[in-house]
Amino acid sequence: MIFRIQVEPEDKSKDPWWEVYDKYDKEFDMDHLRITDPAKWGKDITIWFNNTRSEGEKSRRFLKAEIIKELFVPVTSTVFDWYYNDKKIFELRTYGKKWNEKYIYKNRPVKIRKGYNTKSEIRGKIGKIVIGSIEKIFIKIPFKEIVPIAKTEEFALEIINSILPASEKYIAFEIINVLKEYSISKTLT
Repeated sequence: MIFRIQVEPEDKSKDPWWEVYDKYDKEFDMDHLRITDPAKWGKDITIWFNNTRSEGEKSRRFLKAEIIKELFVPVTSTVFDWYYNDKKIFELRTYGKKWNEKYIYKNRPVKIRKGYNTKSEIRGKIGKIVIGSIEKIFIKIPFKEIVPIAKTEEFALEIINSILPASEKYIAFEIINVLKEYSISKTLT
């Protein structure tokens, strides 16, 4: 289970921020919780939150908590194999309705699936995020981490332009803490 907590900072002039935790986080073990009662879950989170202040942190206020749903990212077989073989690190999408800061944020869980109707999937979390023109993205991210087969930036651009609609704005996000899960039928063939 992955959840995030919205925190009010000590300095009230700053915007509240989100802290993200998952069941693998060393600070908080969610295994003992069985969320059948949302009110109890909220109380447990609040108790934990109040007991985990940083040293020297005077105060902070718990604003809300929510369970985070995985971001589903369907990809082609070729792209899936790049991820599976640790050749591809960043996913690139045209910035828009589904692919923006509202849905793409650090530590959000991700499920990369080969197409829509297969059981072959890779899970991870979102790491670094870069938004802007493809040129700006290539300044911050080596093109081979987006298109591993490209020998040049120009060839990477050709491949991207053949897959994604042309745009002035894109979003690239890193997939970290990768856990590979292949379907039984795939591993037996």
